[in-house]
Amino acid sequence: AHGWTCSIEYWNAQINAFAGEYRVIAYDQRGHGESTNGYAKPSPALLADDLEDVLEAALLPGQRAVLVGHSMGGMTLISWAGRYPEKVAERAAAVLLTNTGAHSLVEVSTMVPGLNKPLRLLRGRAMPTPPWLGRLILGTPVVFPPIKPVRWIFARQVMTLDTPRPVLDYALSVVRGCPMMTRSRWGLVLTGLHLGDAAGNLSVPTTVLAGSRDDL
Repeated sequence: AHGWTCSIEYWNAQINAFAGEYRVIAYDQRGHGESTNGYAKPSPALLADDLEDVLEAALLPGQRAVLVGHSMGGMTLISWAGRYPEKVAERAAAVLLTNTGAHSLVEVSTMVPGLNKPLRLLRGRAMPTPPWLGRLILGTPVVFPPIKPVRWIFARQVMTLDTPRPVLDYALSVVRGCPMMTRSRWGLVLTGLHLGDAAGNLSVPTTVLAGSRDDL
């Protein structure tokens, strides 16, 4: 399950690596890639229901899958575990959560460059991003033209400034492929995300993987 503003294409490298030995299933989250938004109000519960539909369609009786979720995809898996706790052991053999969270995404992030450094020096920690600013940043529909200033901001805030150009262009193309209204709708959902202790329902072997250079 891919993350916010991504699509199936995000997993190209993993699909190529695993498909020779495993059956690999990836899907476009609601409103992303070739999936439509539908008419339901965006929510973590809706993502959980979509995932359950995918698992119902993909797995034969008695089959279990290794479930992998990146960013919003990880939140999808956590939400699914909270909404369908009786399905976890039935559907999942193991779970991998990569660069994700269950709550307080805006409060613990440092989305605004330069805002936190002086305050960290004064107070010993980074200043939380104000909720209104988080909603503004994640919920405002904007376009990302493939021009040098946008590429630099994307590298600075989402990737890293030393990211190889082909990798940077690939990642930016995936994000640019997400409709701006989808980005806005789900961005606002993320600013209010609170999945409580739903992760406690992941009763199968679960790995949490976090990158040390994940600025978001």
